[in-house]
Amino acid sequence: MIALSIGTGIIGLLATVSFVGALPAAVELPSLPVFVAQGADISDEELQQFANALEQVFQIRSASRDRAVATVRATGMEPERYDEILRAQRESDGAENAGATEAELEQFEDASKDLLAIVRETQDEMQEAVEQEGLDIERYEEIGLAVQNDSELQERIRDLLGGE
Repeated sequence: MIALSIGTGIIGLLATVSFVGALPAAVELPSLPVFVAQGADISDEELQQFANALEQVFQIRSASRDRAVATVRATGMEPERYDEILRAQRESDGAENAGATEAELEQFEDASKDLLAIVRETQDEMQEAVEQEGLDIERYEEIGLAVQNDSELQERIRDLLGGE
C-alpha cells in the first residue's frame, strides 16, 4: 500500500489493523489495492488527478472511521473490547472469544454486520471519488505504486496536497 494511501479490510471478511483507540481493528477501511509495476509514465495532469482523488479518499476514510467507531459504540461495546474479541477469534480460528460474555458476543456480531455495510459503502465512495477525478481504478493503482516506490513522486504529491 502506498504510504499516502488507504488501508484494507474488515473482520475476517474485514482485515485487521488497529487504529489504537480510534478504530476497531476489524474496521480498517478498504483500500483500492496497489499492485502494479513501478515506473509508469505519469503526466502532470494524472498526478494532479491522483492527488485530488487521494485527498477525497482520505476524507471518505476519516468519515467512515468516525461512523465505524460510533457503530461499535452504539451496540454498547467499546472499540478496544471489539478489537480484543476480534484478535482472539482470529488468532484461534474463531475458537476463542477473549472471555467474552454472551451479551458481548451478540454486540460483537451486531457491530460486525453494521461494519461490513460501512466498509462496502466506503469502497464504493472511494471508487467513485477516483473515477470523478478522471482516473480509472487500474490507473489509480499504477500511479499509487509508482508513488510508493519513488520519493520524488511522493514529494510532488505532498506539494500538490499543500505540503500535508
